Formats: sequence, C-alpha cells, structure tokens
Amino acid sequence: MRIIGVLAVIAILAAGYYKIKEWRAEEKDREYSLYAGLIAETSIAAELYRDDPDSFLVVRDSIFREHNLTLEDLSAFREKMSAHQEEWLKVWDHVARLTDSLVIYHRSRLESEGDSADAGG
Repeated sequence: MRIIGVLAVIAILAAGYYKIKEWRAEEKDREYSLYAGLIAETSIAAELYRDDPDSFLVVRDSIFREHNLTLEDLSAFREKMSAHQEEWLKVWDHVARLTDSLVIYHRSRLESEGDSADAGG
C-alpha cells in the first residue's frame, strides 16, 4: 500500500510539472505573438507613413494602445530577448509570417479589384 501511495504522489508531481511546463510555454507563445503583432503592425505603418512622420507617430501610438503596450514595454521585451537570441528569432519568424500573410491578403484584394475593373471595362 505504501508503494502505491508513493507512486501516486510521483504521478501527481509529474503531471503537475508537465502542466506547469505547458502553461509556461503557452504564456511564452502569447507574449511572443503579442509583441510580434505589435512589431509587424508598426513596421507596416512605418512603411506606409514613411513620408509623413507625424501621421506615423499617431498610428504607432494607436497600435500600441490596441495592444495595451508602451514603448517602455517594447524596450524591456527587446532587452529581455537580447539575452535569448534563439527565442528572439522565434519572435521574428512570427513577425515574418504575419507580414507575409498581410502581403498575400492585399495582393489578392488588388488582383480581385483588377479583375472587377477588367470585367467592367
């Protein structure tokens, strides 16, 4: 009976360990997704408003508000990630996927608008 009790405790501890490990991985993924979205949107805005810095700042600030983050939050995240280059690469991979998705979306919209114009012309 004692052995069964010890095995049960070990099983509970192991399950707890893996649950906590999974929770931490999910938290990290959420954090990376949050900052990747912020970086992708801000990068796109910087490109769109490169000739209008005042408008860019307005848009940038609204992007930060949407994500409920500040410039200081982003700086702290960059600082934290600078010590973890492999993890930082994961964030940038996510940024690249987001921006690629936006490019594909906008290209398809432009193509469909072009098709509509051709059909009407």
